[in-house]
Amino acid sequence: MGVMSRFLIPTCLLVTATACGSATGIASNAPIVIQTETAGPATAVPTPDNTVRTVLSSLGINFHTSPSLTAPHPAGGAAAWSTILTVLGHDPSPPAGGWYQVKGQTATGWIVADPTLTAPGSFTSYASQAKGFSVLYPLNSWTFIEETNDVVFHPQSGTETIVVRSGASLAALGGAGLNGYTQASDTSEVVCGVTSDLITYTGSAPAAASAAVSPAAVTQLSKFAQIRLKLDATHYLDLEHNYDTSDESINFDNFYNSLTFPFPQCQK
Repeated sequence: MGVMSRFLIPTCLLVTATACGSATGIASNAPIVIQTETAGPATAVPTPDNTVRTVLSSLGINFHTSPSLTAPHPAGGAAAWSTILTVLGHDPSPPAGGWYQVKGQTATGWIVADPTLTAPGSFTSYASQAKGFSVLYPLNSWTFIEETNDVVFHPQSGTETIVVRSGASLAALGGAGLNGYTQASDTSEVVCGVTSDLITYTGSAPAAASAAVSPAAVTQLSKFAQIRLKLDATHYLDLEHNYDTSDESINFDNFYNSLTFPFPQCQK
């Protein structure tokens, strides 16, 4: 399994929770030491299996000098997409979810505990100009298969899959949903600047594989989730998650929250 170099360099925008870092995952400013302010120490210590987090946001994430939205973002206190951060502690202060105290390669600080910005564990990157996207997937426990019309990501053991396909139109991606499956939910999600519907389905497993995906690579399971993204008039992406348990849905959440593609709405 090879990991290709990234082809997308986001435009830097400083926002409340995120910032852009270097393509290496190391903040480009000179190293600094961030002193924690008087908001108080972390009130909980992470468990051993949750002591690192990977930056999912394509814009990266800013550190704060204390667990507060009004705390400054000091120079050097930022981590780029795919950076793995060591978690030192947690503070429950607002916003919802609280804050993680983290250590990067050049600085220590606080980040919002927003699951769309970072995810627990170590992730590695997949990137392809030919397929038109970059994404993160769990290091060591997942792998991928590149096929003519799609890329299939899956655990090294198990039948769960995440499939990404591209096309020049929605029709080229095939129909939405799966035959014999019933829609269970429909929520709005933002995937790298593009707002679309995340639709989940339930059905009887196993069923016939989707016609656009190699039957050898994908087995349809009891649950199915799909996001169809319009990047511009001639570029569309289809994301499909085949899974059996609700606990596995977090894998799809982390996947689409880390997805990047070379289109303006993602870079801004």
